[in-house]
Amino acid sequence: MSNNDFMKTTDEENLLGGAAGGDGDDIVLDLSGDDLKTTKFPLIPIGTWVKFSIYEAEVKPSKSQKNEGKPVYHITLKVLPQEEAKWGSGRRFTIYAPLWSGAFFTAFKVFKALGFDIPKPPKEGERINFRVPGPNKLYGKTLEARVTKHEQGNTTDDEGNPRLFERFEAFRAVTDGGPNDSDGLDEFASGDGGLFS
Repeated sequence: MSNNDFMKTTDEENLLGGAAGGDGDDIVLDLSGDDLKTTKFPLIPIGTWVKFSIYEAEVKPSKSQKNEGKPVYHITLKVLPQEEAKWGSGRRFTIYAPLWSGAFFTAFKVFKALGFDIPKPPKEGERINFRVPGPNKLYGKTLEARVTKHEQGNTTDDEGNPRLFERFEAFRAVTDGGPNDSDGLDEFASGDGGLFS
C-alpha cells in the first residue's frame, strides 16, 4: 500500500476530485484557470497603519556577505481579520530584524510595540544587556505597522509589470490612533531591516 493510497476514494476519482490514474503517486487536482492566477493584493498606501498578529517567528543566520552568520529575527505578520476586507484575506508580511550591535533598531521598535520591557538606549560608551524574547513569546501578539515607502521587487505580476512591495519601518501597540512611541529610535543606528511582503 502506497503512502498516497489515502487520497483515493474510488478507482476513477481521488480525494481532491478528477480522475485517478498514473503511477499511484500522482495527485489529481480539479483546477480552473482562475486557480492558477497570482493573488493580487491591493497596494497599501504610504502612511497607512495596519494591524497584524505574529504568525511565525524564527531566528536565522544572516546570509548577507557583510554580516554572514549573525542572528536575524524572521517575524511573519498576518493581517488581523478586521483588516482583511481592506488589505486581503490571509495576507502576510515578513520582517527581518537584525540582532547585533549597530543594527538592532528594527528589533527594538518591534519589541517595544509588543510591550516588552526595553532598557533605555545607552549613552555613548555605555553598554547594556538585553534579553531578546524567544519565538514562543511572540506568537499571537498584535502590533500595528506603518507603510513608509513602496519598493520594486524582483518579480512581475500576471501582466508582466514589476511588483511593488510595502516597506514598514514604524511600529506601535495596537491602538485606535495616537502618537507612535516607536518612531525616532536613531540612537541605535541606521541601515537595513524593516518589513517586506
